[in-house]
Amino acid sequence: MILTLSTSSPIISAALGERGKVQFSATKEGHRRASELVIDTVEEVLSQAKVDLKDLEGIVVDVGPGGFTSVRVGVTVAKMWGTAFPLSLYAVSAFDLINPGGDAAIAGRSDEIVVRREGKLETYSEWPDVLGYGVAKDDPTFPEARRAFLTGSVWRSVRPQELVPDYIHPPRISQPKTPFGFVPR
Repeated sequence: MILTLSTSSPIISAALGERGKVQFSATKEGHRRASELVIDTVEEVLSQAKVDLKDLEGIVVDVGPGGFTSVRVGVTVAKMWGTAFPLSLYAVSAFDLINPGGDAAIAGRSDEIVVRREGKLETYSEWPDVLGYGVAKDDPTFPEARRAFLTGSVWRSVRPQELVPDYIHPPRISQPKTPFGFVPR
């Protein structure tokens, strides 16, 4: 059995199954609460299936794009478990967890909408007619772990050190400042 995990959006989800078939799934609303809810969500599906992490074949994790911190939460949990148990690790795009193999959209920065069409990314200022989520989207479709099992989803096999978030833009973080009075050697 394989565990799938998605934390890239305000919806935290986990599912258990095999390629082509979902057996158990759980979803929680978790806007800015990914680190708080991810373990509970996984425990819920493991409990439904009556299995332990050590009994799994692998983990498929949503590598984004999505929220900077929330994507890192899912990736870190998958790396940790993949190394500890050891399990096969797979990366899947948030776009494929919205619409497996099809067009999908995710809100970017400053009212930018990023759309994947035929494998290529395009940006729009107004919402196009595709599934997705973000600002000004009346009927959102969030990435969900259960969609990883649908045919057409692409999993990339990765080693733990290769499992990294897939961001559309580099993160907006400032570089550390030299503390007052500190003189580098």
